[in-house]
Amino acid sequence: MAIDPNLLKNLPLILLVLAMLVGIPMAYRLWRETQEEEDDEEPVTDEDLLLEFKQAYEDGEMDAAEYQRVRELIERRKTSGAAQAKIEPPSSPEPSGPPPLTDNV
Repeated sequence: MAIDPNLLKNLPLILLVLAMLVGIPMAYRLWRETQEEEDDEEPVTDEDLLLEFKQAYEDGEMDAAEYQRVRELIERRKTSGAAQAKIEPPSSPEPSGPPPLTDNV
């Protein structure tokens, strides 16, 4: 039984189409699942982070210096975030763009 030469010429194209028919739905499903997971998750607060690092320190996964450094970074982020939230916008908007042209002849 002989294989048709036209089939051999088109074999790469057939394999490509087959791979796309299988791969595109799989990639879409994976993308959709990751999007759903991101939507379901609540934002992580600084307190949650600190609690996780404290647990890691108590379990011996990190030493005291590491824990202290992380705690200071989180505390610093809290205070700088609060300071940024208190900054008010200017009361009058600043003019934007170049000044208007005048004729000085």
